[in-house]
Amino acid sequence: MKIRRNFVSNSSTCSFVAIGFEVPVNRKREEKILKDLYNISEEEIDKENIEDFFNDIQWEQEYQFLNSDDTNGKNIFGTEIARIDDDYGGFSEIELDLVEETNKLEKIRGEMFEINSNIKLYAGIRMC
Repeated sequence: MKIRRNFVSNSSTCSFVAIGFEVPVNRKREEKILKDLYNISEEEIDKENIEDFFNDIQWEQEYQFLNSDDTNGKNIFGTEIARIDDDYGGFSEIELDLVEETNKLEKIRGEMFEINSNIKLYAGIRMC
């Protein structure tokens, strides 16, 4: 007989496919993204709890950090292009022009992050 000794969660997971690029961690960058990419005013930003504030805001945005268990701790910034969740069971359908999406991400990468990491497709699992 097996006995479960660890915490058991009934949290759902989602598999996803995303397009984006790897970025180094930088908390100052979060404020810049909030203001310049997400158009959040200086007065609206909760600077005392910027990390929590940023995480709450970013999930409503088209482009966001896409960290998951499968990205090995890397910070991936981009957009989800397909998802399978426990409830739905099939891929969501999306129509996407990869050239246009790559061009948008290249612009964001240059203006927001000032880095030159490659834009890639990522697949993984995360809590949803």
